[in-house]
Amino acid sequence: VTAIADAEIPTAANPLFQHMLETYASETNKTSSIWGSIDVSDLDFRPHARSSSVREIMKHQLLSERRFFGEFLGTPEPAAALVLPTEETPT
Repeated sequence: VTAIADAEIPTAANPLFQHMLETYASETNKTSSIWGSIDVSDLDFRPHARSSSVREIMKHQLLSERRFFGEFLGTPEPAAALVLPTEETPT
């Protein structure tokens, strides 16, 4: 699953920072590909009783990225309800 096509990656105002945009797109595409390969029936899977479920890990990742970009860009964090999907499916 490609979330950000190469043609959609913007050109950095300063060419020294182009790699940051390309790396972000690459990492986003990798994450999207992995999450897209998970079946809904696997969301509650836990490799160990004390570990997080796939669903909990997905939520944690979305909320962590929200916090990272809020702090990194100095923007207010959107409410968790706006970040988490209303329908819990990996695709």
